[in-house]
Amino acid sequence: MSYHQLSGFGQEPARPVLSALTMLLVGAGLIGIFALVTRSAPKRRSYATNKRKQRKNARWSRKAKNVLPDSAFLYVAPGGRKVKEDGLTVTVPRNKRKFPYKRPSGAVDLPHLRNALARIGRSNIPEREKAALETKARKLLALATGRPYAKLEARATEAKARRRRELRRAA
Repeated sequence: MSYHQLSGFGQEPARPVLSALTMLLVGAGLIGIFALVTRSAPKRRSYATNKRKQRKNARWSRKAKNVLPDSAFLYVAPGGRKVKEDGLTVTVPRNKRKFPYKRPSGAVDLPHLRNALARIGRSNIPEREKAALETKARKLLALATGRPYAKLEARATEAKARRRRELRRAA
């Protein structure tokens, strides 16, 4: 045997206090509690991380939108031709379809419905159809959220009146 082996050089020193504490806890059946207390709390995602995930999930790719039937869109522009694909009616060219608001399962997607409602006023759709689309979107939103339609309609009326005043001032 070498000198280093006899002296215990390079080996970890014994920890008699810690091992005695562990034996005491095991004997008392408290090792699980000790482990819970000493373990750090699980990491929580930050607010920003959750928002990024929500935004990522809220965006639909072109491929995902192309799979949706025409009934998943608030507005399908005139023109194009209707084609049956996998039992679903789809307009070709697909850029005639505006404001997707339903998931492939057929359920209403609230973030997309709210986004469509916000974008209808800025779109290049004829004014009469805009009013009908806004009404339809508000009714769908009321059904999906469980809020009374009358409150949503009052907001819509105020917004339309504001828009008319702005148009009169501009003219």
